[in-house]
Amino acid sequence: MKKIVLTLFVAAAFFSAVKAQVSGGVKGALNFATTVSPENDFDTDTKIAPAAGGFIEFGLVDKLSFQPELLLSFQGSRTKSGGTTSKLNLTYINIPLIFKYEIVGGLHAELGPQLGFLIAAHSKVKNDGYEEKRDVKDNLEGTDLGLNIGLGYEVQNLIFDLRYYWGWSKIYETGRNNEPVRNSLWQLGVGYRLF
Repeated sequence: MKKIVLTLFVAAAFFSAVKAQVSGGVKGALNFATTVSPENDFDTDTKIAPAAGGFIEFGLVDKLSFQPELLLSFQGSRTKSGGTTSKLNLTYINIPLIFKYEIVGGLHAELGPQLGFLIAAHSKVKNDGYEEKRDVKDNLEGTDLGLNIGLGYEVQNLIFDLRYYWGWSKIYETGRNNEPVRNSLWQLGVGYRLF
């Protein structure tokens, strides 16, 4: 309890000190997701899927702000070999912690870590009319940590951004050498500032 109170006190003191201007809104995005391994032994095709949620933005100092987000994000990958198509469908609750720096006008740069919590994972394999679906959540790591980097542009209350997410933590291992497999995605987002 003491830690919670202390954390809340420090956060309140910090934001009071910087006289943060607070705003927030909703966001939708399109993910161009895949999974990668360091040795490129596990190449996959891009899976296109949505993400949606909200954000709060705190003005810190001139041109610099901090924007935590909460997003429901559909990710994964797909592979095709011969007549067999395999899909890995991953559902995450992602928490990007984005620092934004205004470059000029409404153009800004974005950089920050992201923590993701896996809430569902399914694999689907199709081959010559045969289809098999499996729940594979227990075979994957429950959290995903990585880095976002991108650019955005704001006009009126609309915010457009393009980010690349580079997964640092392995989500599972593959192959004879137990190569770590990580998330990788481009995200094209549109947000609307409500307040």
